Amino acid sequence: MKPLNRLKDLILEKVPLSEVLQSYHVEFSYDPNKADEVQFKCPIHGTDNKPSARFYRETQTCYCWFCQKRWDVISFIGDKEGLNFVGSIKYIIDKYKLDTTDIPDFDIGPSKPRVVTEDDLEFKKTQENIFIISIRGKIKEYRGKISLERYRTLCGAFYLILFDRFKGNDALLNLRKFESKLEKILLKK
Repeated sequence: MKPLNRLKDLILEKVPLSEVLQSYHVEFSYDPNKADEVQFKCPIHGTDNKPSARFYRETQTCYCWFCQKRWDVISFIGDKEGLNFVGSIKYIIDKYKLDTTDIPDFDIGPSKPRVVTEDDLEFKKTQENIFIISIRGKIKEYRGKISLERYRTLCGAFYLILFDRFKGNDALLNLRKFESKLEKILLKK
């Protein structure tokens, strides 16, 4: 397997975003290959009355002022084709027939037990933080839309999981279970 960061760099170097946007029938107000910044109607959030997105030729990125979405060639194709990051990279390499032979495969080396490092623990904490923020946002959306009793119950269950995490226990599994049950609980308004 080839390193994703090297594949990403290859794609960003070889596949111009302006050409990809044009292949998805994006109409620019000026020629994107000549102007430094060009406005167009955002193809991500739907119909625009006036151009709300802007293409930046120097950085090969776009930004929509309406949906506040920023993208490069990889994230744009991912959004349009419904692909994740790795899927987008594979799709672009296949579609544009990019030569990846100059990029060496990972040198995995001999098989040995993997040692858990501080970086691994930090990554796990980051995942937990993302779940916490996501779940907290979902609960806040229903504030005032469900009964006060149900809202307090949700908050209490959520904070119990956080307390369990504070004690040093693995909260990621409990957060995932809580998130899956959250939708069912909230639908029973």
